[in-house]
Amino acid sequence: VTAFQPLLKINQVSQIRQISPSVQFKPLLARINDPDFEDGTFSDRNAGISAEEEYRQKLAEAERAIAEAEKARIGLQQSRGPPFGAISRIEYTDAGTLVITTPPSGMKSDSVFAGAFSLAWFSTIIPATFAGPGLFMVPFWLAGGIVAKQAVVDPFVASELSIGKFAWSLGKRYAGKGLKKKEGSTNELRGAKVEVAVIVNGVPQAELRLYGEKGVSGFGLGLGGDELEYLAGEINSQLQKLKLESLDDDVV
Repeated sequence: VTAFQPLLKINQVSQIRQISPSVQFKPLLARINDPDFEDGTFSDRNAGISAEEEYRQKLAEAERAIAEAEKARIGLQQSRGPPFGAISRIEYTDAGTLVITTPPSGMKSDSVFAGAFSLAWFSTIIPATFAGPGLFMVPFWLAGGIVAKQAVVDPFVASELSIGKFAWSLGKRYAGKGLKKKEGSTNELRGAKVEVAVIVNGVPQAELRLYGEKGVSGFGLGLGGDELEYLAGEINSQLQKLKLESLDDDVV
C-alpha cells in the first residue's frame, strides 16, 4: 500500500484539476496577468458595467456622502443662532438666497473722539494749506479725510448682502440714500473673512471682507467681533452649500 500512495495522490490531483483547472492550479504569473484577476480573486467585470463606469458610480456615491455631511454641518451651525447682542439680520429666501442686513452702528465713543479729532485736525490743516505748498499738504488732507469718514459716514451706513445660486450683490445706504452697489457672479466669490480695517484711538476696528476674483468688498464696520465671525461663517457656509449643490447637478 505504501508503494502505491504516490500514485494515489497523483490520481487525486488529476481529478481535482479536471474539476477546476482554471482556478486552483493556474500558474501564479498567468493568474496575475489575467485581466479578470483583482486582489487575489476573479472579478465579475463582464457582469454588466465597465471598470470606468463602476469607478464613476463609486465616485458619485462618495461625493453625495460628502455633500450630505457638509449640509448637516451647515444646518448645525445655523441652528446655533447669532451671538447675544447681534444687531444684523440673516434671512434665507424660498429660492435659497442668503440675505444679510447690517444696520448703522450709530455714534459710539470712538466715533465721537474721531469727529472731535477731525475738527481739530482740519482747523490746523486749512490755514497751513494756504501758507505752505499745496502738494506737501495732500497727505495730511487724506489722513484727516479718513478719520472724518470714520466719524461722520461709517457709523450711519447700512449694508445689505445677498448671495444666490447665480449672483451676489452688496448695497450700502447712507442717510436713506443708496451708495455704490457691487454685484457679480456667485462663482467668482472665494469667501469671507474678518479683518482689521482701521485703528481709532488705539482700538482696532474690524469689518467683514468678501473676497472675489475681481477684488475685495468690505462692510459691517462697527459690529462686534463675535457677530462678524458669525456672519463670515454664514457666508462661507452658503458658498460651500451652493458649490455642493452645483456638484450634485453635474452628477445628476
